[in-house]
Amino acid sequence: MKKKLSISLIFMCFVVMANAQEAVNSSFKKGPAGIVEVGTMFNQGFSGGYASVSSGYNVLPGLFTGVGVGFKTQKFSVQDVNSLLVPVFAQVRYSLLNKTFSPFIDLKAGLLADYTKSLKTMKTPYPDNGCGHFFKAAVGVDYKRFSLSVGDDWGKVNGKDKYAWTVGLTYRF
Repeated sequence: MKKKLSISLIFMCFVVMANAQEAVNSSFKKGPAGIVEVGTMFNQGFSGGYASVSSGYNVLPGLFTGVGVGFKTQKFSVQDVNSLLVPVFAQVRYSLLNKTFSPFIDLKAGLLADYTKSLKTMKTPYPDNGCGHFFKAAVGVDYKRFSLSVGDDWGKVNGKDKYAWTVGLTYRF
């Protein structure tokens, strides 16, 4: 009797430990979802910062598709001073594992508008103003609802290309 009780207790401990490790990644729950991301950009030193909000749907386990809007302050002008850029984009994100820790791939592509001249608080006139496009690819690690990513951001406004490495922190809801 003691032997069966001991085996049952050991088995229950293994089941509890296995379930504790099988935490469900929120990307694996089908339905509406959202993503908030903030980060910094680097290109030969600090290049700027960004923030974005995406709204979409988890269409398959681990696969998020959506649209979003954000802002970036990035050295993009001829004078190499920070510009205020507003991206509007489509996003596809795929988490590989249904675990507490999961690697992911994130792709964003869309339009990029330069609103630097619209800022009335600026003392210096900026020659850059217009529209363009951008593409951002990132890889990272999910931890529960938070993520840490590194990626490459490329944008083109008024015929000027700008590349930057990104480091971002994400919250998914």
